[in-house]
Amino acid sequence: MIYKLAEHKNEYLHLPILPSIQEQAWKQSQHHSHTIARHNSYINYLSLYTLIDWFRNEQTLAESVIYPSAKSLSSIWEVVNGAGIKLGERQIVIIPCEISEFEEFSVPQEWVDIPEWVGDYYLAIQVNLEPEEDECWIEVCGFTTHSYLKNLGKYNFHDRTYAITVDNLIQDITVMEITLPLEMKAEIPELPHLSAVKAEELLQMFANSSIYSPRLRVNDITFEEWAALLVNDSWRQKLYEQRMSKLVTLSNPVSTNTTKAAQGISSKIDHIVAWITTTLKNIRDLVEPIFEHDSEILIPELKNAHLPIAYEAEPITYFQPLDAFLEYLIPDPVIDDPVIVKLGNWVQGKFELDWQPQRDLLERMTAISKKTPSPVMKSSPVMRDINLVLETPSEEDLVNDICNTQDDNKRWQSAELLWQKNPQHSACPIISAKDLGVYLLGYSLALMVGIIPKSDGEILIILRVYSLEQELYLLPTGLKLTITDLRDNIVVTTMESQTGDIYIESKINGSSGEYFSVTVTLNDSSFTQEFVI
Repeated sequence: MIYKLAEHKNEYLHLPILPSIQEQAWKQSQHHSHTIARHNSYINYLSLYTLIDWFRNEQTLAESVIYPSAKSLSSIWEVVNGAGIKLGERQIVIIPCEISEFEEFSVPQEWVDIPEWVGDYYLAIQVNLEPEEDECWIEVCGFTTHSYLKNLGKYNFHDRTYAITVDNLIQDITVMEITLPLEMKAEIPELPHLSAVKAEELLQMFANSSIYSPRLRVNDITFEEWAALLVNDSWRQKLYEQRMSKLVTLSNPVSTNTTKAAQGISSKIDHIVAWITTTLKNIRDLVEPIFEHDSEILIPELKNAHLPIAYEAEPITYFQPLDAFLEYLIPDPVIDDPVIVKLGNWVQGKFELDWQPQRDLLERMTAISKKTPSPVMKSSPVMRDINLVLETPSEEDLVNDICNTQDDNKRWQSAELLWQKNPQHSACPIISAKDLGVYLLGYSLALMVGIIPKSDGEILIILRVYSLEQELYLLPTGLKLTITDLRDNIVVTTMESQTGDIYIESKINGSSGEYFSVTVTLNDSSFTQEFVI
């Protein structure tokens, strides 16, 4: 047994940050090439060494060791968030952040898909920084496992992270003790070989410290190339040194006698600048894809303007009124008469124009689905947490259920889980969705349709209506989902949302050539779509 955590059951592990750790963290953070990296280093150092200090004071704990190594921390924090601690045979990855209320726990892909860096457990650490030293602390807000992140986490290609909702974090850290004998890691492939020539090319590209986040240059480098570069200690250290060598050395460096008050002010300034820079970068990331897709941009002056973000020092040269830009981003909706959707064509990957699968919409609905706990997980908090660790059936088991079970509810549950784990698997359901926002004005809703061909020739069809409201994702009460058999014009079923529903759904079976319609009704507004199997 590597640790004893019974006294922390059902509450966050709250640890004060010692002044000595704060001082060392501030000194360590100065050895980075830009403000965001310095801030990243600062909160990671605080979290890592506060936890290690606590681990070492617990007599029942195995010796804690930093991995990959303590001397590698600067080269890692220059480019990625997170740190690793090894306790006995288990590896723990910590991911700190300063957000007091967050909806998702996001883990950089490096800590999930680099075999040498993978952890058994991943801790969400909240960092609280105040001007007074004795008011600074960290909290362990919960944990998850590598298997859960890899199999059930939502992967974001643009920021290269795996994320789960905070609801799916295990807050009771005593569950770690219960699950020690179990395998917590999912299988991941080895990284491909990276030639020395390619490595040198990448090092030259990213030596420029004005490129604040080389890991996010998804158009310049694949993740596999980036991971192979990063996991090599020599190459990673060379990248760090090259980025540091681009800095201008101060003629009057900061004295070691700098007051703690000055350190605190500097840290706060770094924090504010980092936040502003990150916010501007997010704006640029939102706008750039629009420019790339539309060469006939309606606002040419804006296309040539530059945001003052980290990797681009050119000034803003032109402003357009916000209304003009919004007119471009949000054109007037054009509502066409619904056509008959041919579900048989979906099997061949042919979708109607307004039923093309939209990855971002499907990912949002997947995340919403995970907010609804299964009956087993509702039984008790501890059982819920243990199930979050254990509920990761293999793809082979899921495929077996999809093909052989006689229970359509179980068939769909297994199919949906397989789709979340590996959407490219041949046994996955075929899923698409339509945003109903322009039809049911004032409400952000989506209709999802999923189909699974069955061995008896029939097709299992699931129809589900989601709320896309980002506050609570709750459906408005009284929303109706009606399915009608068009051959006999008979209503097959009607579902109505109740208070607190995240979605409503209905499953039907049908054969080739059968027609049916789906109507979503709310107050005086409705949307109807006809389908043929």
